[in-house]
Amino acid sequence: WRLTNKELRFMEAVMHFQGELASDAPFIEALLRRKR
Repeated sequence: WRLTNKELRFMEAVMHFQGELASDAPFIEALLRRKR
């Protein structure tokens, strides 16, 4: 089973996006906590 180039790029984009979210999570959490 092989991935096409389009699928590979999509997977890479998703992984990158999840990585960005993971690195931003503590920052977002801190902002939410400060608002309460």
